[in-house]
Amino acid sequence: MTGLRSFPPRASLRTLLAASPMRLSKLLRPTLGLALLAGCSDPPTLSIEVTTGHEEGSLKADPAVAEVKIVGKSADGEVTRTATAKVGGSFDMGEVPDTSIMTFELTGTSADGNVIARGRSVSVPVGAVDADVLSLFIQRTGAFARPPGELTRSHVHAPGGVVGERFLVATGGDTAVGASGPADPAFGDYYDMLGLTGTESDASLPRAAKSLVVRDTTLFLIDDAGASSAVLDQAATQELSPPDGLTFADVSGGVAFDLPGGTTLVVGATRPEGPTAAVLAVDAVGTMTALSLTTPRAGAAVAYVDGQGLVVAGGSADGAGVEVIGDDLSVRSLPFPADATTGAAAVTFAQNQLVLIGGRLAGAAAPTRVYELTCAAACDPGTTFYQLVPAADVPELAARGRAFAVTNAALTIGETDAGETVAFRVSIGESTVTALPLREPRFGATPIPAPNGTLALVGGVTDVGSPVRSVEIFFPE
Repeated sequence: MTGLRSFPPRASLRTLLAASPMRLSKLLRPTLGLALLAGCSDPPTLSIEVTTGHEEGSLKADPAVAEVKIVGKSADGEVTRTATAKVGGSFDMGEVPDTSIMTFELTGTSADGNVIARGRSVSVPVGAVDADVLSLFIQRTGAFARPPGELTRSHVHAPGGVVGERFLVATGGDTAVGASGPADPAFGDYYDMLGLTGTESDASLPRAAKSLVVRDTTLFLIDDAGASSAVLDQAATQELSPPDGLTFADVSGGVAFDLPGGTTLVVGATRPEGPTAAVLAVDAVGTMTALSLTTPRAGAAVAYVDGQGLVVAGGSADGAGVEVIGDDLSVRSLPFPADATTGAAAVTFAQNQLVLIGGRLAGAAAPTRVYELTCAAACDPGTTFYQLVPAADVPELAARGRAFAVTNAALTIGETDAGETVAFRVSIGESTVTALPLREPRFGATPIPAPNGTLALVGGVTDVGSPVRSVEIFFPE
C-alpha cells in the first residue's frame, strides 16, 4: 500500500481554512478499498484508500495483517457504517448523506484475530472533500510510523499546536532548515491531518515564536521581545500587550498547557534555562491574565491532574517542591521539600497522584518518584508513597520531558544529554520501560497531541543538521 498524490495538491493553508463546505444535492456512496477505486456513478462515489504512508510493507511484516475493518460514524451519532475486507480487497460502506461529518476508525487484525494495526481520521466533512479519493492512514500498534507527506521546513525546539482541529503547526524555535538549507524560523509549517500532506500558509508570521497558543485559526506567538497574534484565514496580524504583572520575556520558551475549561497556561518555569515564576493565562477568547508561582523555576515538570489542576514540580533547589495552579487560576504550594530536578516528564499516575520520570538532579539521572497530592504535611515522595511503587527509571531522558497518559502506562518523550529526541512507554506499577525508536532519528523534535487522539512528533534535525521533515505518529492504544 502506498500513499496518494498530495490532497489537495499544493493547496495553501489559507485556502483550505477559508473554503466553505460544498453541499451536494445527492447522497455520497463511499466505496472503500485497499487500492485506489475510481468511478463516476449515480449517486456519486467518494473512494477511500487505506495507506501505510512511508512505512511500505508494514502490514505484511510478521505477523501480517490479514483483515482490515473500517467503522465510520457521524458526529451526531445518527450515521454508522461498517465494512471489513481482506488486505488487497475492496468493500462498500453504503450511502452516506453529504451533510455528514464523519470519523473513521481502522482496525487491522492478524489471522488469529489479534489487533496489530490501528488508524483514526480527524473529522471528515463528507460533502466538502475536494478530491475523488480520501486517504486514511493505518499503522502497526506499539510503534511510531510516518504518514504520507512531509513538512516544508523542519524546526528545532519549536512550539507546536493544532489549527482548526485539522492542521498540526510548528513554528519558531531555535532554528529552521528546509531542503535547500537554513530557513527563517518565523515561517509556520503545517501538516494536514485530513489530507495527509504538508502544506504552506499564505499568512506571514510576524515573529519566530518560542511559545505558542492556538485558538482555532489564530496563533498567539511569543518571543523574548514581545508577542503577536496571527489570524491565518484572514492573513491578519496584530501586536499584543502583556497583562499587568509580567512581560512576555518572563514566559517566553515556556510550554503551553490547556485546561479543561478552555484556558491555556504558558508556564515559563518549563523552559530549560532562565528561572521564572511567571505564568501567562489565555482564556478561550484570548484575554490574557498574569499569574505567578511562589518560586522561580527552570526545567520544571508539568502535568494536569483531575481534581487538582496544573501541577508544577521540580526546577528549583528552593521553595516548595510542588505547586498547583487550580482551574480557578489560584496558585497554592504543597508541603513537599524543594526539588532541583530539571527536564523530567510528569504524568498522572492515579487519582491525586503525579509521577515524575527522568530528568537530571545534581548532574545525575533522577529517580522516578510519585507524589501523593493530597498529602497535607511533612510530605516526602521518598517515604510517603514512592517506596510502595516499583521504580521504572528512565536514565536516558535528560531534558525537555513530556509524558502523555496511555492505557496502564505513560508515553514519555524527551531528549538525551546529547539532545536526541527519545521516546519510551513507561509502566510504573509494572516497573517496565520499553524504548520506542523513532523511524528517523532526530534532535530537537516537538511532540504535539493530534486532533485524532494520537501523538505526533514533528521537526528536528539529524546529527549533522539536515532537516527531518516527516511526521511520526504514535497510536496510544
